Amino acid sequence: MQSRRRGPSYNFRSENANVQKLLDQFDTFREKYRQKKKIESVALKDFCILFQPLLCNGVKSIDGDIPGLKNGQCFNSRVELYLVAAHHRLESGIDYLPAIRSPAMIDGEFVSIAVSVVLSGEKDDIDEGDTIHYCGEGGVGRRVDSVRSTEVTKDQKLVGGNLALKNSADLGRSVRVIRKHKDSFHRSKFFYSYDGMYKVSRFYSERKKGALVYMFELNRLPNQGQLRW
Repeated sequence: MQSRRRGPSYNFRSENANVQKLLDQFDTFREKYRQKKKIESVALKDFCILFQPLLCNGVKSIDGDIPGLKNGQCFNSRVELYLVAAHHRLESGIDYLPAIRSPAMIDGEFVSIAVSVVLSGEKDDIDEGDTIHYCGEGGVGRRVDSVRSTEVTKDQKLVGGNLALKNSADLGRSVRVIRKHKDSFHRSKFFYSYDGMYKVSRFYSERKKGALVYMFELNRLPNQGQLRW
């Protein structure tokens, strides 16, 4: 007999999906756990292990706009983005549907497609608000003295998220865009904002300091209101 899930079950294809209610419940769990362990913060890995039934809810990467998710809505962490299915990868900047789960086809074959991207401000992204030139994944240097490098020093590869985003460009599909912001009240902390749907308009490549870098032009769809951040 399968064990019952501890977390609530939300259907993110339904207009009744209550994103804020789910976030509030998660925040309550987080605070109780912090007090129980008598620590100031909880490691991301600990949350994923302890609250996996709540975090997953059977929800995998989702294509398109998510009912209940509002433009300009803010999130405290990547875990919260994962929780409401806004971005289902805790570290990678590109979330995508693999070909086996994708509804999209090219030349009669199902192909992977991107569903969301996170602008971290740590790569060679060019962010002009309604237009973004997004730098692909991979090719970054190794850690030096425990500091993570964000400079692309090796050729990027057209696999995984990069390939999915290229397929989305070829098909003229759109992705959710999430931006990472520095918290002005806490020097070392960040927050994330959901900024709507952007069309993947163009895929191109260029050389930066000798390394091959994949770039993607994203254009914000109309009638979504002004950007808040």
